[in-house]
Amino acid sequence: MARRGLQTTQIQYGPDAAKEAKTVAAAIPDAKLRKVSSLGSRVQIMVGADWDGAKRVKISSPSPSPSPTETAIETGTATQKLCK
Repeated sequence: MARRGLQTTQIQYGPDAAKEAKTVAAAIPDAKLRKVSSLGSRVQIMVGADWDGAKRVKISSPSPSPSPTETAIETGTATQKLCK
């Protein structure tokens, strides 16, 4: 179901993506965090009327991280989602 008239930008995240959602929230400080159990390990941004863009953030790691793994990123616009 399409959502219209969202006033506040939301960062929705699954139970397995809380840390990732907090990282995204650093770039979009006025967004509201909302846990959605059906998202699993995904994070999605619902752009509201208050959207002013994302800020550049620098992520630092306290310890060396393991070798990177590939993650599939799904993108799309609201129009594309409505046409499915």
